[in-house]
Amino acid sequence: MGLLSAPAAVDRREYWGFSLYDWANSGYVTTVGTVLFAPYLTSVAETAACGYVGSADKPCDTNLDVLGLGISPGSLAFYVVTVATLVSALFLPVVGAVADRLERKKLLMCGFAWTGALAACSMVFVGGGRWELGALLLFVGNLCLGSSLVVYDSILIDIAGPDDRDDVSSRAWAFGYLGGFILLTINLA
Repeated sequence: MGLLSAPAAVDRREYWGFSLYDWANSGYVTTVGTVLFAPYLTSVAETAACGYVGSADKPCDTNLDVLGLGISPGSLAFYVVTVATLVSALFLPVVGAVADRLERKKLLMCGFAWTGALAACSMVFVGGGRWELGALLLFVGNLCLGSSLVVYDSILIDIAGPDDRDDVSSRAWAFGYLGGFILLTINLA
């Protein structure tokens, strides 16, 4: 059986939908969450704080005011991801409990996925000193990603039997990595 073939006991449409969602969310993770957006948000925040993008010769030493706290522009993206992770630790168990009891899990997953996609698409408006917008969109995107993945994982038991789950999940995960790699390669090119 090839990498892209669904196991025999799994509905092909369900398998492809499951795999394509992994493809899509991996694009967000590699492009926004890991490689490209944090340096961009840092440059926007440094420009807002200091009037220029800091360098080794001339670092930006002015802090941003974030909810009354002085935050280094170079650390902003990392603080946002940390806060989103802490909020996720409280929020995602609730999302998981709700998903496990819903008949229409896919609708819940789509709601989180589309909200996260809208946040990611709106990142095009981050610039010109609008670091606050970038921080908010990164927070929303990461929280929606985590939420959609919790629901996505709960869908696996609905589309694959116990003997096929590992196979379906592994193939979708590999497909997702391929999608993330392709998008990142295109973006870097």
